[in-house]
Amino acid sequence: MDTARKIKILLAENDMTAKDLAEKINLSQPQMSRKLKRGDFLESELMLIAAAFDAEIEVKFTWPNGRKF
Repeated sequence: MDTARKIKILLAENDMTAKDLAEKINLSQPQMSRKLKRGDFLESELMLIAAAFDAEIEVKFTWPNGRKF
């Protein structure tokens, strides 16, 4: 599942709009909409989004053979 879809699920589960989240992480609503459409979030933005949901974020590298780091 891609990052944008995960964020949309978090929004729905928390009765929050994209505009609400944008305000919490200091983005404009149009910027947030573009990012949700394209799925192009910076790691720093993902950290802010995680904090907005009182969650943690994990970054992993995964190789084609299934190895994760």
